[in-house]
Amino acid sequence: MKPCYFFFSVLLCMAWLGCTDTVEHPDAVVELDALAQASSQEEVVASVGGREISALAMRRAWQEHPELTREQVLELLVERELIFARASETQREAARASLQLARKRGLVRALLAKEVEGAPAKLEPERVEQTARAASLAHSKPRGLRVSQLVAIFPEDATPEQRAQAQSLIQALSSELGERSDLRALRTAYERHAQTPGVQLSMNQDLTFRTTDADPSLPVEKEWVNFFPEVARQVEDAFDKRGVGALTPPIKSSVGWHLILVQQEHSPRLLPGDLAAALARRDLTTQAHRKSFQAMALPLLEDASFRTFPENLEDTATQAATPTP
Repeated sequence: MKPCYFFFSVLLCMAWLGCTDTVEHPDAVVELDALAQASSQEEVVASVGGREISALAMRRAWQEHPELTREQVLELLVERELIFARASETQREAARASLQLARKRGLVRALLAKEVEGAPAKLEPERVEQTARAASLAHSKPRGLRVSQLVAIFPEDATPEQRAQAQSLIQALSSELGERSDLRALRTAYERHAQTPGVQLSMNQDLTFRTTDADPSLPVEKEWVNFFPEVARQVEDAFDKRGVGALTPPIKSSVGWHLILVQQEHSPRLLPGDLAAALARRDLTTQAHRKSFQAMALPLLEDASFRTFPENLEDTATQAATPTP
């Protein structure tokens, strides 16, 4: 019997020596009993994102990890619930995306099956003609000329002497430049005579105006300008005679004397009637199809039901469960 007592004593000593290296924490049995008594009426010890942590779950976790304190066990369970919350949210987002994709595919299939477009839209001839006229105006441009000019300006109350000085300067420039010129020569002449005493000489470059024979109903580019009709006709006459590079003779207007250089012709662009009608029919058909599509899609959107339950969410847990970017 003595060897048995000796062996048992050695085991006790080893157990006592081993315990000196373990982590000290409150007696697990005592703590669990206290927790069970405190949770006799309410079994939930915490809630994370709507997911409850029961006293039983905490007791089992502590049994699995006896080396942890009560606070550490609770922290471990909270971390687990946060992971579950993230996984659940990911699954819900995937389900919502799948549902949206399925609805989109259904709409596309309906469109392809002509359930939305149906039979070809019946277009009223008057509506087609009206839309064709609008398309023709939108895609057509009038004839125009791009010019640069020298202007000897005089005010409305200018004296006869001032008007004569302005005319004399423009006539001198016309004799110097001739009937044909270019922008460089025009700019050089301006720089040489800009400081002529008693006359205000101005230079304007790259002005485009609608010719007098163009359709006034056609739209022009926003940067185009309006010329005095008497000035425009003389510019057109010079262009008809000498083409691009033509320099007009001195032209008088209500603001002064002009010397105008023609730099470019903008040819008219007219949309053929058959093409305008085709564009009109296409636009009207598209509008009819869009109306049919809206008539089918809007009831689907109106029938959709969305409900939320904010009273069941805990702000802190919800924020904690939101994945960081």
